Amino acid sequence: MPSSETILLATINRLSERLSDAKKYFKHIAKDAPKKIKKEWELFQEEVLSEADRIEENSNHEADTVQTTKKDELQDKITSIREILSKLSSQI
Repeated sequence: MPSSETILLATINRLSERLSDAKKYFKHIAKDAPKKIKKEWELFQEEVLSEADRIEENSNHEADTVQTTKKDELQDKITSIREILSKLSSQI
C-alpha cells in the first residue's frame, strides 16, 4: 500500500489536473458568454414587443366589441321607442 505522503501527492496531482480542465472549460464558456447573452437579450426584447403588440391588438378588439355592443343596445332602445310611438300614434 502506498504511503500517506504518496497518496497526498497523488491527490494534489489529480485535483490540480481536474482544476486545470475546469479552468479550460470555463475559459471557453466565458469567451462565448457575451455573444450568447446578447443573443438571448435580443430574443427576449423581440418576445416582449410581440407580446405587447398582441395585448394591444386584443385590447383594441375588445374595445371595438364593447363599442359595437353599445351601438346595438342603443339601436335596440331606438327601435323600442319607435314601436311605442307607433302604437301611441295608432291609438290617437
